[in-house]
Amino acid sequence: MNDNSTPQSKSISRRDFGKLTLGALGGLAVIEAAIVGLGYAAPRVGEGQFGSVITCGQVTEFPNGSVTPFNEGRFYLVRLQDGGFLALYRKCTHLGCVPCRGMPPRACSSVRAMPPNSTTPAR
Repeated sequence: MNDNSTPQSKSISRRDFGKLTLGALGGLAVIEAAIVGLGYAAPRVGEGQFGSVITCGQVTEFPNGSVTPFNEGRFYLVRLQDGGFLALYRKCTHLGCVPCRGMPPRACSSVRAMPPNSTTPAR
């Protein structure tokens, strides 16, 4: 008697199994890279924190010649004598130093010389 009623099991070769495994791992790597890339591109700052738009107040709240620290934004807002504003990052962009003993930068300090490749003349 011929027993054709049992289902035939389909076996997979080692080579096919390796191809399927590598394909699945490659697909997983592409998905992970996409998740990391999207996470990197998404903004991670809350309102009023460093890197976001910060509402400082009314113009009249800052007298000419004043220096006001904004701790959450990590910057100083300088009101110049001519009425203009200047926002200064807390760290030196050249060496990464912080102001000495937490003192704000002097509002009257000025640039004495520009880098050699600059087109702006030294003062």
